[in-house]
Amino acid sequence: MSSQASSTKTWPKVLIGLLVGVVIGIILLWFSVLFNYSYLGLNIFDEVNIFKLNEDIKAQLLRGANISQTTANPTKKAETADWKNYEDSQQKYSLKYDPSFRVETLDETTVNFLSSDYKLSDSNKLWPSSGFRIQVTVVSKGPYKNLDVYESTLIEEENKINKSVIMIDGSYWRSFDFEAGDLSKSSMTFTMRGNLLYVISVDAELTEQTSSQNIYKLMLATFKFLD
Repeated sequence: MSSQASSTKTWPKVLIGLLVGVVIGIILLWFSVLFNYSYLGLNIFDEVNIFKLNEDIKAQLLRGANISQTTANPTKKAETADWKNYEDSQQKYSLKYDPSFRVETLDETTVNFLSSDYKLSDSNKLWPSSGFRIQVTVVSKGPYKNLDVYESTLIEEENKINKSVIMIDGSYWRSFDFEAGDLSKSSMTFTMRGNLLYVISVDAELTEQTSSQNIYKLMLATFKFLD
C-alpha cells in the first residue's frame, strides 16, 4: 500500500522534471539559432528557408567561404537613384544599371551590360582589353541538381578567390572571383530558384577592377525577383 502511494507521489515530479527539461531545451535551441544568425551577420526574420539555408551556409563555410549581405541600403539607393531599370518579364527579374552602359541582348536567356569603353582583346575574344562587361544569364537548371553540382563544372577549386555567400533579395547566392588570364579578372554570383539557374558575372580588364567591382556590387544590390 505504501509502495503504491510513494509511486503515485513520484510520477508528478517526473512529469514536471520532463516538462522543465523540454522548456530548457527549446530555450537553448532558440538562443543557439539567434547566436548563429548573429555570428553570420544575418537577420533571423529574413523570409528564407532556415533549415535549407543553414545546410548551404555550413557547406560553404567548410569550403572557406565568407558570409555577407548585398542589400539596397539607403547609401546604395542614393548611388543608383538615376540609374536605368532593366526588367525581364519572361525570366522574372529586374535590376538597375548605369545609364552610360550599352545593353546587349544575346538571346532570351542572356543580356550584357557593357561599360562605354568596353572592348574585347584582339588576341582573345573572350576577355576585354578595356572596360568591363556585366552579364546576366537565366536558364533552366537542367542537369544541375543543386549548386554544388553546378559549381563543380566551373573552374578548379584552388583557382577561386574571395568565396562568399551573399544575400540578394531574400535569397542566398554563392559568389567567387577568379583571374581570367593575364589581362582580366572575373567574378561570378549564382543561385537557383525553382527550376531556374541565375548567374550574374563581371569580366573586367585589370586596371578596371575597382570601378567594375563597385558597379557590379551596386547592380547586385538592385536585383529583384518578380515572382
